[in-house]
Amino acid sequence: VNLAPNFYLARGEMCRTHLALDHSEEAVSCYETLLKHAPPNAETDSNYGVALIRMGKYKMAIATLEKTVRLFPYHAAAYNNLGSAFLRNGQYRRALGPLQRAIELEPEQEQARYNLAVAYLALNHKSAALDQYAILKRTNETSAKALYQLMFGKWLLSAKPE
Repeated sequence: VNLAPNFYLARGEMCRTHLALDHSEEAVSCYETLLKHAPPNAETDSNYGVALIRMGKYKMAIATLEKTVRLFPYHAAAYNNLGSAFLRNGQYRRALGPLQRAIELEPEQEQARYNLAVAYLALNHKSAALDQYAILKRTNETSAKALYQLMFGKWLLSAKPE
């Protein structure tokens, strides 16, 4: 990649590798360089938003991902990532719309279902969270278990005899 810094595919792969390895600072820097030279791309823009979320730069992530969903209105992962940025920033109501849209576009989008359930829980909409749990229980046992622990873990712990 150093020999051909404008070679988009190689640079994009390097950015995705940094992101996969959770090297958030390197991923952000890599995506910033890539975005200066490459044409707009839904996956690249969305992944840049994820890297920003991981660095705690929620406002930048939200701005980036809002632009991404405007440019690519049928990219479910971008909507999920936008919802995730709102969740991380404590904007639970604002998270609902993008997460619901991600599921409309890709009903099997399990991460969006999990995130939507978390938003519902934060807003004290337990019935809606349980609906998402029921769907996840049929499609992804691991996510369903994690959600179950989030929903009932504190209650179960507090129900122990003294």
